Amino acid sequence: MFQAEWEYLYRMTDIIDSNFISIEDSDISDYSLYANQVCYNYSAKTTVNSFNLEVRHFLIFVYDMYFKILSNDKYDYEITKNNLGKMNSEFQSFCKKIINEKPDWILKEKSQKYINYTNEIKELGNKYEIILNAIVQDGNSKDSN
Repeated sequence: MFQAEWEYLYRMTDIIDSNFISIEDSDISDYSLYANQVCYNYSAKTTVNSFNLEVRHFLIFVYDMYFKILSNDKYDYEITKNNLGKMNSEFQSFCKKIINEKPDWILKEKSQKYINYTNEIKELGNKYEIILNAIVQDGNSKDSN
């Protein structure tokens, strides 16, 4: 199950890249619901541990939120889409690393590999959450003027 979930996440990043990010005049509405469903689906199918909690936080509160922001004209579409592209690429690389691992590390919460992967997804989430918050703050300040 673990491997299949990560292959599904990898596939999502590939679809988002090739069908949304790489196409200049792509329509966000075609991919917003898709990304939302994939992000929440991961949460529903995984066991609770610190790694999966960090992944859930990343998917729901960062990855999915980029699509919500892109759907709102109040925020800078190009900056948001550009950062989604960067984040998507980094997350795709992360997914590939997880897919290429034997899944036994997920059961060893005290192992260095477990700790490293947990920290890596947390750092990725923090990095793009800070950028997202800046985009939102900028849009909100322009809206109030």
